[in-house]
Amino acid sequence: MKINISGYSDSLYVLKSDLFIDQNGLYYQVKKTISKSQINHNIWATEYLKSINDNLEYYISPSEVLIHKYGFLYYGHDELLYKPIVKIANPLFFNKRASEQQLDSLFEIMYLNNEDPYKVPMLIGEENVYDYVEIERGKIYVKSIYR
Repeated sequence: MKINISGYSDSLYVLKSDLFIDQNGLYYQVKKTISKSQINHNIWATEYLKSINDNLEYYISPSEVLIHKYGFLYYGHDELLYKPIVKIANPLFFNKRASEQQLDSLFEIMYLNNEDPYKVPMLIGEENVYDYVEIERGKIYVKSIYR
């Protein structure tokens, strides 16, 4: 199974794909959204972490390491309904925040995919312990699902 860890600035190249977006707004294609590929965000993240020689052991998934330690933004889709799923770094873990370039790239790809970024809950936190993030007038607000 060949995994491409190259970054792309052209949103049309990664159209209809599940992605990671780095702090500079580059797209990293995990797989086409509707495909038979067995590659997922965790498999892709494992290969990326190997490529940058991050061989440490963590108590969170490889995707969560990319999101929280390296500040990547996760953009994927539900496998049944193909609704978007977005995860961003929780600044409490490694002091990373979503950059303006990331959000610009996210909004661009979502608009090209006919998705409304203002109607998609963004998630931060560890596996299954998320806060919802809402974007309002260009500002990000965190709202816990436990409050």
